[in-house]
Amino acid sequence: MRLSIRAKHVDMEPTVLREYVAGRLGFALHRFRTGVDHIGVNVNCRNGHDCRCIIAVSLAPEGLVLGTGQGLAPQSAVDQAVARVIRRLKTRKGARLARRSRDGAAARATPPFDERPEHERRSAMKVKEILVTAEDMAQLRALIEDICTSHPRDDRQMKYARKLEAELDRARVVDARDIPSTVVTMNSWVQIREIDGGQEMGFQLVYPREASFPDKVSVLAPLGTAVLGYRVGDTFEWEVPAGRKRFQILSIAGQPEAAQHGRPAMK
Repeated sequence: MRLSIRAKHVDMEPTVLREYVAGRLGFALHRFRTGVDHIGVNVNCRNGHDCRCIIAVSLAPEGLVLGTGQGLAPQSAVDQAVARVIRRLKTRKGARLARRSRDGAAARATPPFDERPEHERRSAMKVKEILVTAEDMAQLRALIEDICTSHPRDDRQMKYARKLEAELDRARVVDARDIPSTVVTMNSWVQIREIDGGQEMGFQLVYPREASFPDKVSVLAPLGTAVLGYRVGDTFEWEVPAGRKRFQILSIAGQPEAAQHGRPAMK
Protein backbone atom coordinates (compact mmCIF):
# COMPACT_ATOMS: atom_id res chain seq x y z
CA MET A 1 0.00 0.00 0.00
CA ARG A 2 1.53 3.30 -1.15
CA LEU A 3 0.81 6.41 0.92
CA SER A 4 1.54 9.94 -0.31
CA ILE A 5 0.91 13.02 1.83
CA ARG A 6 0.86 16.68 0.83
CA ALA A 7 0.73 19.18 3.69
CA LYS A 8 0.54 22.97 3.65
CA HIS A 9 0.72 25.28 6.70
CA VAL A 10 0.33 22.28 9.01
CA ASP A 11 1.63 22.82 12.55
CA MET A 12 3.06 19.29 12.84
CA GLU A 13 6.37 17.72 11.97
CA PRO A 14 6.08 15.84 8.64
CA THR A 15 7.12 12.53 10.23
CA VAL A 16 4.59 12.96 13.06
CA LEU A 17 1.79 13.79 10.59
CA ARG A 18 2.72 10.80 8.44
CA GLU A 19 2.72 8.44 11.42
CA TYR A 20 -0.68 9.74 12.56
CA VAL A 21 -2.24 9.45 9.11
CA ALA A 22 -0.74 5.99 8.53
CA GLY A 23 -1.98 4.81 11.91
CA ARG A 24 -5.53 6.06 11.41
CA LEU A 25 -5.77 4.70 7.87
CA GLY A 26 -4.09 1.41 8.70
CA PHE A 27 -6.55 0.73 11.51
CA ALA A 28 -9.59 1.90 9.55
CA LEU A 29 -8.74 0.11 6.28
CA HIS A 30 -7.48 -3.19 7.69
CA ARG A 31 -10.45 -5.12 6.31
CA PHE A 32 -9.84 -3.70 2.82
CA ARG A 33 -6.02 -3.87 2.91
CA THR A 34 -5.66 -6.50 0.16
CA GLY A 35 -7.42 -4.26 -2.36
CA VAL A 36 -5.73 -0.94 -1.54
CA ASP A 37 -3.34 0.23 -4.26
CA HIS A 38 -2.60 3.84 -3.30
CA ILE A 39 -3.74 6.44 -0.77
CA GLY A 40 -3.31 10.15 -1.39
CA VAL A 41 -3.76 12.60 1.50
CA ASN A 42 -3.87 16.39 1.21
CA VAL A 43 -3.92 18.46 4.42
CA ASN A 44 -4.16 22.24 4.20
CA CYS A 45 -4.41 24.57 7.20
CA ARG A 46 -4.68 28.32 7.68
CA ASN A 47 -2.04 29.53 10.14
CA GLY A 48 -1.87 26.04 11.59
CA HIS A 49 -5.60 25.94 12.28
CA ASP A 50 -8.87 25.72 10.32
CA CYS A 51 -7.62 22.59 8.61
CA ARG A 52 -9.09 20.71 5.65
CA CYS A 53 -8.20 17.17 4.64
CA ILE A 54 -8.95 15.27 1.43
CA ILE A 55 -8.23 11.53 1.28
CA ALA A 56 -8.33 9.59 -1.99
CA VAL A 57 -8.14 5.79 -1.71
CA SER A 58 -7.54 3.74 -4.85
CA LEU A 59 -9.12 0.40 -4.04
CA ALA A 60 -10.03 -2.63 -6.14
CA PRO A 61 -12.75 -3.35 -7.06
CA GLU A 62 -14.50 -0.28 -5.61
CA GLY A 63 -12.32 2.18 -7.57
CA LEU A 64 -11.49 5.65 -6.24
CA VAL A 65 -13.07 6.51 -2.88
CA LEU A 66 -12.88 10.07 -1.57
CA GLY A 67 -13.45 11.62 1.83
CA THR A 68 -13.14 15.16 3.20
CA GLY A 69 -12.73 16.48 6.71
CA GLN A 70 -12.47 19.84 8.42
CA GLY A 71 -11.38 20.82 11.91
CA LEU A 72 -9.37 23.22 14.06
CA ALA A 73 -6.46 20.77 14.12
CA PRO A 74 -5.03 18.53 11.39
CA GLN A 75 -5.77 15.43 13.47
CA SER A 76 -9.51 16.19 13.65
CA ALA A 77 -9.64 16.93 9.90
CA VAL A 78 -7.90 13.61 9.16
CA ASP A 79 -10.23 11.72 11.52
CA GLN A 80 -13.31 13.14 9.83
CA ALA A 81 -12.00 12.37 6.34
CA VAL A 82 -11.13 8.79 7.33
CA ALA A 83 -14.61 8.28 8.80
CA ARG A 84 -16.21 9.43 5.54
CA VAL A 85 -13.98 7.16 3.47
CA ILE A 86 -14.99 4.17 5.59
CA ARG A 87 -18.72 4.97 5.33
CA ARG A 88 -18.46 5.22 1.54
CA LEU A 89 -16.45 2.00 1.32
CA LYS A 90 -19.11 0.14 3.30
CA THR A 91 -21.86 1.60 1.12
CA ARG A 92 -20.08 0.67 -2.11
CA LYS A 93 -19.21 -2.80 -0.89
CA GLY A 94 -22.84 -3.42 0.07
CA ALA A 95 -24.04 -2.14 -3.31
CA ARG A 96 -21.49 -4.33 -5.13
CA LEU A 97 -22.62 -7.43 -3.27
CA ALA A 98 -26.25 -6.58 -4.01
CA ARG A 99 -25.48 -6.11 -7.71
CA ARG A 100 -23.62 -9.40 -7.81
CA SER A 101 -26.64 -11.14 -6.30
CA ARG A 102 -29.03 -9.47 -8.76
CA ASP A 103 -26.77 -10.19 -11.73
CA GLY A 104 -26.55 -13.83 -10.78
CA ALA A 105 -30.31 -14.11 -10.49
CA ALA A 106 -30.79 -12.26 -13.78
CA ALA A 107 -28.32 -14.51 -15.58
CA ARG A 108 -30.28 -17.56 -14.47
CA ALA A 109 -33.68 -16.08 -15.30
CA THR A 110 -33.18 -14.23 -18.60
CA PRO A 111 -31.96 -15.20 -22.09
CA PRO A 112 -28.46 -14.08 -23.18
CA PHE A 113 -29.71 -11.36 -25.51
CA ASP A 114 -30.99 -7.82 -24.97
CA GLU A 115 -34.78 -7.76 -25.15
CA ARG A 116 -35.11 -3.99 -24.65
CA PRO A 117 -36.81 -2.02 -27.42
CA GLU A 118 -34.52 -0.55 -30.07
CA HIS A 119 -34.99 3.05 -28.89
CA GLU A 120 -33.99 2.08 -25.32
CA ARG A 121 -30.81 0.36 -26.50
CA ARG A 122 -29.88 3.39 -28.61
CA SER A 123 -30.60 5.75 -25.71
CA ALA A 124 -28.33 3.71 -23.40
CA MET A 125 -25.49 3.85 -25.92
CA LYS A 126 -25.75 7.65 -26.21
CA VAL A 127 -24.95 8.34 -22.54
CA LYS A 128 -21.72 10.36 -22.58
CA GLU A 129 -18.91 10.12 -20.08
CA ILE A 130 -18.55 13.08 -17.76
CA LEU A 131 -15.33 14.21 -16.08
CA VAL A 132 -15.03 15.55 -12.51
CA THR A 133 -11.89 16.65 -10.68
CA ALA A 134 -10.90 14.74 -7.55
CA GLU A 135 -11.37 17.86 -5.40
CA ASP A 136 -14.82 18.61 -6.86
CA MET A 137 -15.82 14.98 -6.37
CA ALA A 138 -14.83 15.04 -2.71
CA GLN A 139 -16.63 18.34 -2.07
CA LEU A 140 -19.78 17.21 -3.88
CA ARG A 141 -19.87 13.86 -2.08
CA ALA A 142 -19.55 15.74 1.22
CA LEU A 143 -22.40 18.05 0.14
CA ILE A 144 -24.66 15.08 -0.58
CA GLU A 145 -23.76 13.46 2.72
CA ASP A 146 -24.52 16.68 4.60
CA ILE A 147 -27.94 16.93 2.94
CA CYS A 148 -28.76 13.30 3.74
CA THR A 149 -27.71 13.88 7.36
CA SER A 150 -29.24 17.33 7.93
CA HIS A 151 -32.37 17.19 5.73
CA PRO A 152 -33.43 13.53 5.45
CA ARG A 153 -37.13 14.46 5.40
CA ASP A 154 -36.85 17.28 2.89
CA ASP A 155 -38.14 15.46 -0.21
CA ARG A 156 -37.09 18.24 -2.59
CA GLN A 157 -33.54 18.46 -1.26
CA MET A 158 -33.18 14.68 -1.18
CA LYS A 159 -34.46 14.38 -4.76
CA TYR A 160 -31.86 16.84 -6.03
CA ALA A 161 -29.11 15.21 -3.95
CA ARG A 162 -29.91 11.76 -5.35
CA LYS A 163 -29.86 13.04 -8.93
CA LEU A 164 -26.47 14.63 -8.36
CA GLU A 165 -25.23 11.43 -6.73
CA ALA A 166 -26.31 9.41 -9.77
CA GLU A 167 -24.28 11.71 -12.02
CA LEU A 168 -21.22 11.43 -9.78
CA ASP A 169 -21.52 7.64 -9.75
CA ARG A 170 -21.03 7.53 -13.53
CA ALA A 171 -18.29 10.21 -13.65
CA ARG A 172 -14.61 9.59 -14.31
CA VAL A 173 -12.39 11.29 -11.72
CA VAL A 174 -9.48 13.32 -13.13
CA ASP A 175 -6.68 15.22 -11.40
CA ALA A 176 -7.19 19.00 -11.55
CA ARG A 177 -3.92 19.37 -13.45
CA ASP A 178 -5.15 16.99 -16.16
CA ILE A 179 -8.76 18.11 -16.58
CA PRO A 180 -9.26 19.55 -20.10
CA SER A 181 -10.15 23.24 -20.21
CA THR A 182 -13.18 22.27 -22.32
CA VAL A 183 -14.89 20.58 -19.35
CA VAL A 184 -17.47 22.22 -17.06
CA THR A 185 -16.10 22.05 -13.50
CA MET A 186 -17.31 23.70 -10.32
CA ASN A 187 -17.17 27.53 -10.46
CA SER A 188 -16.81 27.53 -14.25
CA TRP A 189 -18.56 30.24 -16.28
CA VAL A 190 -20.61 28.52 -19.00
CA GLN A 191 -22.46 29.72 -22.10
CA ILE A 192 -25.19 27.40 -23.42
CA ARG A 193 -27.82 27.54 -26.18
CA GLU A 194 -31.23 25.91 -26.41
CA ILE A 195 -31.06 23.72 -29.51
CA ASP A 196 -34.71 24.00 -30.57
CA GLY A 197 -35.38 27.65 -29.69
CA GLY A 198 -31.91 29.13 -30.15
CA GLN A 199 -32.00 31.13 -26.88
CA GLU A 200 -28.61 31.54 -25.19
CA MET A 201 -27.80 31.94 -21.52
CA GLY A 202 -24.66 32.24 -19.41
CA PHE A 203 -24.06 31.41 -15.76
CA GLN A 204 -21.53 30.24 -13.22
CA LEU A 205 -21.88 26.72 -11.78
CA VAL A 206 -21.57 27.06 -7.99
CA TYR A 207 -22.28 25.34 -4.69
CA PRO A 208 -25.73 25.97 -3.13
CA ARG A 209 -24.46 28.49 -0.57
CA GLU A 210 -23.22 30.74 -3.42
CA ALA A 211 -26.29 30.53 -5.66
CA SER A 212 -28.04 33.69 -4.44
CA PHE A 213 -27.40 35.77 -7.58
CA PRO A 214 -29.23 35.57 -10.94
CA ASP A 215 -26.10 34.66 -12.92
CA LYS A 216 -25.16 31.75 -10.62
CA VAL A 217 -26.70 28.26 -10.81
CA SER A 218 -26.44 25.73 -7.99
CA VAL A 219 -25.02 22.32 -8.81
CA LEU A 220 -28.05 20.89 -6.99
CA ALA A 221 -30.46 22.61 -9.40
CA PRO A 222 -31.55 20.43 -12.35
CA LEU A 223 -29.62 22.63 -14.81
CA GLY A 224 -26.47 22.57 -12.65
CA THR A 225 -26.55 18.79 -12.25
CA ALA A 226 -27.22 18.34 -15.97
CA VAL A 227 -24.26 20.43 -17.19
CA LEU A 228 -21.58 19.23 -14.73
CA GLY A 229 -18.72 17.36 -16.38
CA TYR A 230 -19.73 17.92 -20.00
CA ARG A 231 -17.47 19.51 -22.64
CA VAL A 232 -17.73 22.42 -25.04
CA GLY A 233 -19.77 21.22 -28.01
CA ASP A 234 -21.65 18.54 -26.04
CA THR A 235 -25.43 18.48 -25.88
CA PHE A 236 -27.41 17.63 -22.76
CA GLU A 237 -31.02 17.54 -21.60
CA TRP A 238 -32.56 19.68 -18.87
CA GLU A 239 -35.94 18.76 -17.41
CA VAL A 240 -38.31 21.76 -17.12
CA PRO A 241 -42.02 21.87 -16.09
CA ALA A 242 -43.04 21.77 -19.77
CA GLY A 243 -40.90 18.70 -20.46
CA ARG A 244 -37.30 18.14 -21.52
CA LYS A 245 -35.24 20.69 -23.41
CA ARG A 246 -31.95 20.10 -25.22
CA PHE A 247 -28.99 22.44 -24.85
CA GLN A 248 -25.51 22.71 -26.31
CA ILE A 249 -22.46 24.02 -24.46
CA LEU A 250 -21.04 26.89 -26.51
CA SER A 251 -18.08 28.01 -24.42
CA ILE A 252 -16.44 28.02 -21.00
CA ALA A 253 -15.21 31.50 -20.16
CA GLY A 254 -13.59 30.80 -16.80
CA GLN A 255 -12.67 27.31 -15.66
CA PRO A 256 -10.77 27.61 -12.33
CA GLU A 257 -8.42 24.72 -13.11
CA ALA A 258 -7.48 26.25 -16.48
CA ALA A 259 -6.76 29.61 -14.84
CA GLN A 260 -4.72 28.02 -12.06
CA HIS A 261 -2.53 26.03 -14.45
CA GLY A 262 -2.22 28.68 -17.16
CA ARG A 263 -4.45 27.12 -19.80
CA PRO A 264 -6.59 29.31 -22.12
CA ALA A 265 -10.38 29.58 -21.80
CA MET A 266 -12.30 27.52 -24.37
CA LYS A 267 -14.79 29.23 -26.70
